[in-house]
Amino acid sequence: MHPAPRTAHPVSPLLSAAREAVRSVDSVKPGGCVDFSTGQRLVDAVVDVPCSGAHDGRIFAQRTLGTGPYPGGTAAREEAAAACRAAYDTAPGRWGSEADRAGDHWYMWPKQEEWEQGGGHASCFVVTTRGAA
Repeated sequence: MHPAPRTAHPVSPLLSAAREAVRSVDSVKPGGCVDFSTGQRLVDAVVDVPCSGAHDGRIFAQRTLGTGPYPGGTAAREEAAAACRAAYDTAPGRWGSEADRAGDHWYMWPKQEEWEQGGGHASCFVVTTRGAA
């Protein structure tokens, strides 16, 4: 006797919504708000959430870094730091005012694979404390 074949369970609307909400941080437009708790254990994966509700951070800029061969992790990090420092100074004040600590901002930089695939850019954000805009 053979066991009954397994049938695929229908995908729950909540699971579908979560799959669509989790994205790479570099795909979130400036001004967008994010939750860093995705359950995926990926530093650069976030959930795109409305800024009117609770959120962990606000993206204030996406900056393209240099072109050409990957400059190495340290150089990529330094380029991202400089690009985000300059972008912070020109971002709308209300975005920066949500920061956990006044004047603090953070950034993510590309790994070698991302750089070589044309994804050499930095994501610049503030970590928020009050949770809602």
